[in-house]
Amino acid sequence: MHPLNSYRVSRPAIVILALILGLGMVGAAIAQAISANSDSQEPPVEVPGIAYGVIDAQSQGFVSPEGIYPDDNASQPTMLAPNAPAATFSYYFVSGAALVPRDSTTSYVYDGQGCVHSGSGSIVLNTDLQLPVGSEIKYLRLYYYDTNNPGYVTGYVSRYPPSQSSVDLVAVSSPTTGQPGAGFVVSQRITQTVDYENFPYLVIGRPSIANANLRICGLRVAYYAPVFGFTFMPMIKR
Repeated sequence: MHPLNSYRVSRPAIVILALILGLGMVGAAIAQAISANSDSQEPPVEVPGIAYGVIDAQSQGFVSPEGIYPDDNASQPTMLAPNAPAATFSYYFVSGAALVPRDSTTSYVYDGQGCVHSGSGSIVLNTDLQLPVGSEIKYLRLYYYDTNNPGYVTGYVSRYPPSQSSVDLVAVSSPTTGQPGAGFVVSQRITQTVDYENFPYLVIGRPSIANANLRICGLRVAYYAPVFGFTFMPMIKR
């Protein structure tokens, strides 16, 4: 083959490889930015979500113009019932009222309807995350009340190994623009297998500033529960 023809054949592959490497570097940079944040004293990094929901005009609950969000369970046909644990999400849902300050200098206020806000100190509120061992974490959904644009609230799922640097597995923030008020935001999809032998896990709510109009109302983790096989003995007939 002529060298020029060889170059023509390999050029698309080179372009694709460069794109993959570039996306990998961007992803690594984002991961480092998030990881450096939940355990620091600086304001949290804003992490845009991939889906949003808002309270409807009659305050009748959250509505989805698209019909279903990426972390929602779609209705499953009856024939899929035996595979339901693998085909549908399980959820770990923490109310904002269940969060506690990470720092003894942090004050926080309960605002009603499950929502809290940080008053002073390090402004970080958190609680432990308890999932079945072997579960696969996929999404974090943050429920918020935000009328302080361009301020925002950020939620995290993080690993906090003792005496080691923390690692933020996923993070998502309330919008800094758009319709203020109550709503929720869904994170990017991740794949993280729960390993309690080596890591403790936390869910964290953190506003960009201490403000009564930046409230954390809930954190919901969507995960695939581990599927356990069952062995049955054959039926004995006389």
